[in-house]
Amino acid sequence: MKSLKIFFAMVLMAALAGCVDSEIYETRINFQKVGTPALITLQFENISSTATDSTETKKDFEQLVQDWKSDKYLKDQAKRGFDIKNRELFVRDSKITGRITLTTKNLDGQFHFSVMNGERIMVLDGLAQPGRLETNGKVLKTEKNTLIVWPENAKEIYWKESGRLSEAFRKNQPVVFKLLKDYLASQSNR
Repeated sequence: MKSLKIFFAMVLMAALAGCVDSEIYETRINFQKVGTPALITLQFENISSTATDSTETKKDFEQLVQDWKSDKYLKDQAKRGFDIKNRELFVRDSKITGRITLTTKNLDGQFHFSVMNGERIMVLDGLAQPGRLETNGKVLKTEKNTLIVWPENAKEIYWKESGRLSEAFRKNQPVVFKLLKDYLASQSNR
């Protein structure tokens, strides 16, 4: 999940040092008309903090909310080549879920795509043994990498990965969930 975690860090948590993580990462790319940027939807299911103390866990949550709500975040991502269309943070099945809809003019620069012989190929660096990988493409594994191959003309491609959860992540799940519930309650009382 190395390349996906890097992308996740760039898009969702640009300002963090990697303390917020997600159990499941899903990426969907819808190709529009030629010359039009692709529409990308990133979904992060079961978001929590991997911090080892409560102060850092609270800071991670505050950064998550700031990135969800702030205009600064939008401007920072625009500098990176992302046009954020929508950001959501919500609860589904008692777990925090985040969803970002965006476009980028440099799709191949954001993902490790190669297009050759009528196929779009993506290398998931260092992902020889993902926890679970689901895709509408064909998965090929080598000793050191996992590749996903789609027809070049596919209108939509997706992949969904899940990883192993650290003990700190599991411990912080109810804490971060309560922080979000309290935050949402305080916003509805305004």
